[in-house]
Amino acid sequence: VNSLRLSKDSKYLVAGTSWGYRVYTLRPTKLILKKEVPNGVKLVIPCPNERIITYLEDKSTEEGKEKTGERLVIYDHSNEGEELYHLKFSKKVIDVKYINFTLIVVQEHIVKIIKFSDFKNPKVIETAENPYGAVGINRYLETDKDDVKHLQLIACPGTESDADVFVTDIENDTRYSFFPGYATNKYVVTALELNSSGSLLAAATTEGKSIDIFDVQNMAKLYSLSRGRFPKHIDFLSFQQYDRELIVSAIDGAVHLFSLLTEKEIQDQEEGSTMLTAAFKLAFTTTSGVKFRVNNEQSEIDSDSDNRYIS
Repeated sequence: VNSLRLSKDSKYLVAGTSWGYRVYTLRPTKLILKKEVPNGVKLVIPCPNERIITYLEDKSTEEGKEKTGERLVIYDHSNEGEELYHLKFSKKVIDVKYINFTLIVVQEHIVKIIKFSDFKNPKVIETAENPYGAVGINRYLETDKDDVKHLQLIACPGTESDADVFVTDIENDTRYSFFPGYATNKYVVTALELNSSGSLLAAATTEGKSIDIFDVQNMAKLYSLSRGRFPKHIDFLSFQQYDRELIVSAIDGAVHLFSLLTEKEIQDQEEGSTMLTAAFKLAFTTTSGVKFRVNNEQSEIDSDSDNRYIS
């Protein structure tokens, strides 16, 4: 299994495997489609209207020579996995994101924005070298009402002369640039994320010790969040709880949860500690031998006690 994704409404689970993909309903749990795809599927993304985006390696033969590329294929799983459209790429695709009938295809020096309404004319954004596929988008459109108009923003790594990081409005090309000194210090951006409104940008680099938070509209750095004394490869950032928290994970398995509230906001929210305790209970009460840290105090769930809670 290479990829697992739930649909937005949690009706379907889609699995991409080394031989193809499968689609399951969850209530009841039932396999409804099994589609074989040559060379297998690296990534699956369920979309509205029972569409599935797959990303896979594409091997072909031209003039007796094997040629390897990559392609995205969109299937209709309500019609026995009928192929609706495909896009071919000659250079490596590092990551693919989807939001509001738009594909964000990340390659090493460019980002392609492909709207479902116009596959043949993708918008191309040039970036600095981006080996980790660091791109952030704000996801307001997945929850907000249709009559509320918001900006659809995308954050990408910039060049030293252009910007270390920039944020662009996909629709009207308004651009916000940031110069925190990443390029001059020879750091490469490893992860980017925008909050739901696009007002805040979180960025991590190969420095690996902290996460910078920026005010997008004013193009200013607000503060840094310290995740540790030793550099770690941070590969995932996610705003949660109505943008009041930031989840940070590194490839060594460490996960940090930062509060973005001010001291007064924390005091005004007496239920905050209860919510945090409940979240950790869910994660750890049935797991043995797990170490965790809360407010810099380390604890451990041992193999003899499965019912230890954080107090």
